Amino acid sequence: MSKEFTSISTKVYIPLAILFAIIIGLTIAIGARGVSEVKADIYAGVNDRIKLFYEQALQEKSSVGVSNAITLSFDDNIRDSLSQNKRELAVNAVKDMSKKFKADTKFQNIQVHLHTKEIKSFVRSWKPEDFGQDLSGFRHTIKEVHATKKAFAAIEVGDKGLSMRGIAPVLNSSGELVGTVEFIQAFMSVIKDAKNDINSSTLFLLKESHAANAKSIANNPKYKNFLIAQDANTIDDALIKDITNIDIAALKGFYIGDKYFIISKPINDFKGDTIGYLVAGKELSQINTAVNAAKQTAYLQVALMAFIGVLMIGVIAFVTNVVVKKPIQKLEYMAEDL
Repeated sequence: MSKEFTSISTKVYIPLAILFAIIIGLTIAIGARGVSEVKADIYAGVNDRIKLFYEQALQEKSSVGVSNAITLSFDDNIRDSLSQNKRELAVNAVKDMSKKFKADTKFQNIQVHLHTKEIKSFVRSWKPEDFGQDLSGFRHTIKEVHATKKAFAAIEVGDKGLSMRGIAPVLNSSGELVGTVEFIQAFMSVIKDAKNDINSSTLFLLKESHAANAKSIANNPKYKNFLIAQDANTIDDALIKDITNIDIAALKGFYIGDKYFIISKPINDFKGDTIGYLVAGKELSQINTAVNAAKQTAYLQVALMAFIGVLMIGVIAFVTNVVVKKPIQKLEYMAEDL
């Protein structure tokens, strides 16, 4: 075999070898980057889904609160009781409404509260014998409805802690404001739905500075300078332990604890002031299962890309051998015979 033929072979196969190395190198680099991004992408997706769930759940509470407060404001018994100062007309009506919601809907902790035009408690569905309290000093949402004569819903601190309150003005036949009606929802349905729908534990944390107005939960467990504003049987101690060493108020994205993937959402009142935080924790074991499955898929993709790269180089080498090398070799042999 001549030096010229060796030179041609070298010029053909060395570039092929370099091309092979480049393809394999790029495949590994791209694959490695893809694998490293799998975890970050899944975490970002989980973070978005958890936050979206709670945003929708709270929006649903708000919509239910406003619509039912408006409906109640047109009830004849409620309107007449406030206009005529006859409590007995409203007492049975609001009790029956609360029972009906508990029996027929997922909202199990509904309460109705009527207020006079002087912003005093008139009828409480859960405690009708307790009335006459002056609410003007701390029930700012009621004062807002008096000022605007428009219904709205907001999260506010009351005797039982944090709740979504839909409030509507009650007007007499002349259009004069005779009082307000309030449709109150606790957050038990949010806690239960989060556990059932996305398998997430939930904590509603009330700033200790607002705890004075939440007398019924004054003895609830605390987390740092927050009162845990929910029933004791819904409090996840493992989640509390996981957030012990972090500042919930400063958490902007998510936090990976020993057991939970944790997000935090500020709870604002109707003025926009932060009165607490919603903390959610989803078990890491479930998320990591998804991460590992995605990584396996990424590894298979890398292997497939590498195989295709090797196959392409092999085909190119074969074609080069058949189309270029062998004809040249044949010509060289013919030349030597001459």
